Amino acid sequence: MINLKNISYKISGKEILQNIFIHTKNGEILGIAGQNGSGKTTLLNASSGFLKNHEGEVLIDGKNIKIYNTKQLALKISYLPAEIYLPYDFTVNQIVLMGRNPHIKAWQDYNKKDFKEVEKAFTVLNISHLKNRVVNNLSSGEKQKVFIAQALCKGSKILLLDEPTSHLDIKNQVEIFKILKTLATKQKITCVIVSHDINLLSKYCHKIAILKEGKLLTIGTPKEVVTEDNIKKAYQIKTEIFTSEKNKPQICIK
Repeated sequence: MINLKNISYKISGKEILQNIFIHTKNGEILGIAGQNGSGKTTLLNASSGFLKNHEGEVLIDGKNIKIYNTKQLALKISYLPAEIYLPYDFTVNQIVLMGRNPHIKAWQDYNKKDFKEVEKAFTVLNISHLKNRVVNNLSSGEKQKVFIAQALCKGSKILLLDEPTSHLDIKNQVEIFKILKTLATKQKITCVIVSHDINLLSKYCHKIAILKEGKLLTIGTPKEVVTEDNIKKAYQIKTEIFTSEKNKPQICIK
């Protein structure tokens, strides 16, 4: 699990994050929402260990993230940024196999176990038919599945995703969230997802945190967080909230 204690961060004296406290459990899906510039990606960077000079503590399995070396942290956390650029034409098979790199000792090559883990990840994400394709030639939805497969292949139990469905059509958005829900439920992978789609977060997340100007406006279950009052405070818009058949609040803009 990943826990944030009193996370604050400044750039040139400007507060980007202010006193953020967030607690997650194993196998929990946490959604992070808020306006552009509210600090969502910065919070994700702090959670991953990429952001070094913040105040407060990031705890991974109860231990300060600073005690882990690069390899140990890579085994704990997988981070999928909003934009992934590959300078070379790697195949899907090569990219997913790279997920095994933290397990490889110096001067060693991949072994049977590594290739077996790749095949397992292909099966879970249903992308075996893509294994010889060049990743740069895939659709946005296919690319997301490839990098989730890489994370799964690595075996990390924390998955951080920055707007994983921003360029996808509705069908692929739902499919990605369903995949993440399955990983959380069956493999106890903790997922932290930054997204602008409140309805998808409400449907698939256990908890949602809404940021406003670098502060934690609210955090709780979808039913607790997705209210007309909270959405108005966060986005300055009026909405109506409806409840789905599965008792999940859904937003309709007035």
